Amino acid sequence: MIKCRNILLLLLLVFQAYGQNIVVNEFVSDNNSLVDADGDFSDWIELYNTGNTAIDLENFSLSDDLNMLEKWRFPSVTIPAKGFLLVFASSKNRYGTELHTNFKISSNGEALFLSSPTLGMIDQTPNVALGENVSFGRLPDGSANLITLQDASPNASNNANNQLLFSDESGFYTTTINLTITSLNNDPIYYTLDGSVPDLNSNLLSGALLLKERHNEPNVLSEIETTAPDEAIYCQEWIAPKVRIDKAVVLRSASYNSSGARTSEIYTKTYFIDKETGKYDLPVVSLVTDPENLFNQDSGIYVPGVHFDLNHPDNTGNFYQRGDDWERPIHIEYYEEDGALGFKQNAGVRIHGAISRQGAQKSFRMYARSAYGEKQFNYPLLPQRNHSTYKRFVLRTSSGVTTRDEVCFKDELANDIAKNLNIDYQAFRPVVLFLNGEYWGIYSIRDRLDKYFVEYTNNIDKDEIEFYEDNPTHFEQLKDFIRTNDLAVKANFDYVKTQIELDNFIDTYISELFFANTDWPSNNNIRWRPTTPGGKWRWIFYDLDFGMIETHENMLEHATGTDSTIVWPNPAESTFLFRNFLKNEAFVDQFLNRYFEIMDTDFNRSKMLTKLDALKAIYSKEINRQSERWQYPENYSEWESDINKYLVSFLKQRSCIIEKNISQFFDYPKVDYHCFDTIVNPIQDTELILAPNPCSDYFFLYNRSDNTIEGDYIIFNVVGHIVDQNYDIVLHPGEKQYFRLENQSRQNCILKFHGKEKSFVKKIVIIP
Repeated sequence: MIKCRNILLLLLLVFQAYGQNIVVNEFVSDNNSLVDADGDFSDWIELYNTGNTAIDLENFSLSDDLNMLEKWRFPSVTIPAKGFLLVFASSKNRYGTELHTNFKISSNGEALFLSSPTLGMIDQTPNVALGENVSFGRLPDGSANLITLQDASPNASNNANNQLLFSDESGFYTTTINLTITSLNNDPIYYTLDGSVPDLNSNLLSGALLLKERHNEPNVLSEIETTAPDEAIYCQEWIAPKVRIDKAVVLRSASYNSSGARTSEIYTKTYFIDKETGKYDLPVVSLVTDPENLFNQDSGIYVPGVHFDLNHPDNTGNFYQRGDDWERPIHIEYYEEDGALGFKQNAGVRIHGAISRQGAQKSFRMYARSAYGEKQFNYPLLPQRNHSTYKRFVLRTSSGVTTRDEVCFKDELANDIAKNLNIDYQAFRPVVLFLNGEYWGIYSIRDRLDKYFVEYTNNIDKDEIEFYEDNPTHFEQLKDFIRTNDLAVKANFDYVKTQIELDNFIDTYISELFFANTDWPSNNNIRWRPTTPGGKWRWIFYDLDFGMIETHENMLEHATGTDSTIVWPNPAESTFLFRNFLKNEAFVDQFLNRYFEIMDTDFNRSKMLTKLDALKAIYSKEINRQSERWQYPENYSEWESDINKYLVSFLKQRSCIIEKNISQFFDYPKVDYHCFDTIVNPIQDTELILAPNPCSDYFFLYNRSDNTIEGDYIIFNVVGHIVDQNYDIVLHPGEKQYFRLENQSRQNCILKFHGKEKSFVKKIVIIP
């Protein structure tokens, strides 16, 4: 009996030892090349026996759930020594000539677990997201080295693949690098330094590569003209950089076998070599692609090229081409402010925008697709969002969209100010961009406005979302109802409220009106709705590049006009909804009350100027390099001057203009909102005197103090109408500011003076 027990124990130990020889050697989670017996493209898993003895896998198990390791058990099937076994992960749960598990593998990434009936779990794979037909496995077969494989090899060896090992990874360095690259299977390595894909005609690696600082090397890509002659009517023209711009080393490498077949993936790495540490205060993005993808006259997406027509400059050129045919492969690396690598992956890129495509510095739209390797960008790109998975995003530049100002962050500022309202807005993260190793200026990571955006901002499944362009029928039917039913009637307007999310509509319209976006509502007017029962239309607030320019713009007239020649083509159809809503008294009351509430809170002048100062501080350290690269802004002084001339002035004055516009447009006898901030620190009579008072039609303010007094004033009559106003007046010690009030019909007035530190309010008594 003892002898038998010893034999059984020996057999058990042998079985356990053999069980440890079985590993998951390779798997594919998005198969589109290998068909099963049913003609389906099922996921698959390959096992490998590293031992010298065949093993029966009966009661071994595979699982994608750590808490259910025996999810799918093997029948009695033998895997030969140094042999392979293919299992389809199809959820068909089938045995026979083909083995099919009762689960599928998520292409977004999940671990796989292999278990023995006696040893428990004997192998597991990492959680990796894989693209279409991309496999992950061991190289060499059965080893501990797990990588993404260049060529999938179901039921066959992985050893035809190769891996390159680098002595130094991408990132920031202060000294020269002697880079060594090792080929795991000794296949020759070819490399490029210009962004092009390495092939057999590229540089053959023969030893260590000396990588050094490149800033003093001649500019290459930045010397290519990216606007057409005489085209940039609205946008920034291309001007060659006046200096040698910052540069990084871009290395692309791959191995090829003796037959000329590529055996490794294409490795793309960016080395920022600069003796100056912490040079960039913003995150850094490196984009790398074959230069032909961007600058080729026939197919390059960044240049006017063969598709430009001088007779129709506003919508022609390679950079105006759209769709899948004008998407190009690109590699992206993202580095945080401290230089730490955030993520890197291959992706697709297109030119983004409308008229801004004409500008020299263009915006990019980034696409994650399985064809490039990964279906998503798995990184928290936008700090304002509680979200870390993106299908698409935009690298946006505001430079040169208009010729009026050179601020560079106007759209970001408007979205930041309005983001807490009941609106759908675009978040942002300013970054520094390098293109194929050349400094490309300031960009901002932004949401791409599509169904994926609505899904993660509103927690609605993307398949239950409809944009107006997808199916205009529903929205047009609503407009037909409004055409034939007077919205002054409560019942009619109540029905409209079941179709439109009114609070969102009001907040979005108030934001557009306040920021004087003249490129709206005929343009930049995106609306969407859930297709689920009761789904209501919502509007998205975006693209304020043409806003905050015309401080005195009466946007109430603009948004209700029917003249297509007003500032920008603004046909009656684009103002149809708002015009009809204003027929309803209850809507007008709700709209105005909300307008005054927002101007007292989110659009409070002090709050807005504080946000402006914060953004200015973020951008300020990068403006000189941006200017050297694009001459836009012209220089730091011009940038700062435009901020003060346009943004600061606009934000200081706009509330009072709005008050005046509302008073006049609605013939409001009394506006309860006070366009100046609450007076908490009054100017004393010993410092500032209003005289004579009473007066007939003129008076003056006299500065009796020893200090210069700066500020704004507004004068309104007893019924609330604005009589006069001015901004940025300066009174030096002993100086007077004269005023003349005409046609006041003996109505007394109130003068409010809002200084930088103190304020002043006086009643003006008008006498015959």
